Amino acid sequence: ITDIDTTKREEKVISGEKKYYYKACEVELADNSSNYTIKYFLQAPEITAVTEFGEWFAKLKNNDLKTDDTIVRLAYQTKVNGYQGRSFEDSFISTNIDAIKKNRKKLKGLKKKNLLDTETNYYELTKNILKDEGKSDFASSVLFLALSNDEIEWKIPEYIKEGLEWIAK
Repeated sequence: ITDIDTTKREEKVISGEKKYYYKACEVELADNSSNYTIKYFLQAPEITAVTEFGEWFAKLKNNDLKTDDTIVRLAYQTKVNGYQGRSFEDSFISTNIDAIKKNRKKLKGLKKKNLLDTETNYYELTKNILKDEGKSDFASSVLFLALSNDEIEWKIPEYIKEGLEWIAK
């Protein structure tokens, strides 16, 4: 169970020379994944083979790639209700937005909580409300609330559910 970790190739000119790097971005704008586990097990072609890599990446986003290995299965974000997350955080937020809004005061690792009421792009929302070091605080407070508050029922992001169901089989 892993994240698709999408990125987009960007260009910088440094001392008159073009340099390329990959920057995290939402899935719809992406042309790459920075997840080496996915690339290894789903046999990504070399990124320099642009056409072949582009076809592979399109299949990855559509969940059309499978490993031949019978003891390995990768579960990563796919499109659910019109949105495809790139990380656990934006997947969890998109799946649980109403419960997060309702419990915003109890959740740690968040800033600018007022954006929960106005931002509709889950990638941008997650980027803007998670503190720089807030990922573990957020995840820990989600777990704490799940264990200590019977009124909160978090929904499991679909890719995590699928991975756990495969393991259970």
